[in-house]
Amino acid sequence: MKALALILMTVSLAFAGEQPKIFIAPFPGGFDAAIAGAITKKRIPVVLVTKKDGADYVLQGTAQNKKASGATTVMTGILLGLPVTGHSQASVELVDKKGHIVWAYTVRKMNSWTYTSDQSAAEAIAKHLRKYLTKERGRR
Repeated sequence: MKALALILMTVSLAFAGEQPKIFIAPFPGGFDAAIAGAITKKRIPVVLVTKKDGADYVLQGTAQNKKASGATTVMTGILLGLPVTGHSQASVELVDKKGHIVWAYTVRKMNSWTYTSDQSAAEAIAKHLRKYLTKERGRR
């Protein structure tokens, strides 16, 4: 059993060497933690690092979460059957070591009483990051 664990650890470390290292810069409101969670949940083939100087790329950007007015919440609840209580919007850039923006993405997700838009926005970013990295890896 110990030998199997050692083999699996060795194989995972070997694959980790091929994966780009990404540092997620701090976002307002802690949205960087939501992105890190989404990247982990979606199993994006990257290594997240905690220090900028050890990264191949920096993921940076802005995020905001706005609450809807009471009237908007009531009207969307009546018209759509699901009251919109606000929205989250985020714009991210993936910057390489030379300072070039190699990928960018913007997302806006609606909030309701039963739906959290921050998580959904972060997962959309992770999904599109995977698409970019897969496409980029195929070019090499």
